[in-house]
Amino acid sequence: MNPSGYGLPSDVSTEGWRMDQALHVTHWFIAGLLVVALMWLGWALIAGRRRATSGYFRGDSRRAALLPLGIAAFVFLVVDGHLLVSSTVDTLGTLHDFDGALAKPDVLRLQLNARQWAWDARYAGSDGRFGTDDDVYVTTDIRVPKGRPVVVQIAAVDVVHALYIPNLRVQVDAIPGRITWAWFEVTRAGELDVVCAQHCGVNHYKMAAKLHVLEADEFADWLATESRYATKMVKARAELQGEESLALFP
Repeated sequence: MNPSGYGLPSDVSTEGWRMDQALHVTHWFIAGLLVVALMWLGWALIAGRRRATSGYFRGDSRRAALLPLGIAAFVFLVVDGHLLVSSTVDTLGTLHDFDGALAKPDVLRLQLNARQWAWDARYAGSDGRFGTDDDVYVTTDIRVPKGRPVVVQIAAVDVVHALYIPNLRVQVDAIPGRITWAWFEVTRAGELDVVCAQHCGVNHYKMAAKLHVLEADEFADWLATESRYATKMVKARAELQGEESLALFP
């Protein structure tokens, strides 16, 4: 794993190096092809001056047509072929292997809902199931544990948004009417930026949140505390709704 990112935001995830590697290898390929192209251009200038008296090269021969096509095909296969193979293997084999991530015993499931202009997160409480009284809800202050896989279900209620966490190399669209997925595992405790990568309205710039990465025991304590509080609030609301309204005036 490359924590420095080589000019990119520091990578603090277990799988973010795959994105960096694809970028870096592609850049090296392009740099090498640039050197070859410049050398070829220099040779053409020198050779052209020496052959200036033998007439102009019209470029209408079969060889003149096949040579550029062959070079273009070579460049396409080297650069785009590498991107295709590496992205397919990494994406289908790892980054989109949500079933494999969900099968891990210590996985944390997180539901994230995008709206103008905030991120709402929901956690299963102490019972480990969504849709119960102890579910934990937070807005813009998202917390996850360090060293545990986190599988995120992403939705939107109004327009298209995009979850973007640069330090985790995660960017996934949030589309109304659909559920999209992402998963990551953070290797370092701290605070990370969460932003929206789609222009979602006039206050798009306000749609920012913080991802607080906690130590495993600290996160467990926080989730247990919030889960107990959520249960108490649900019971309190039920009791208030069950009481008869008091008349303020005789």
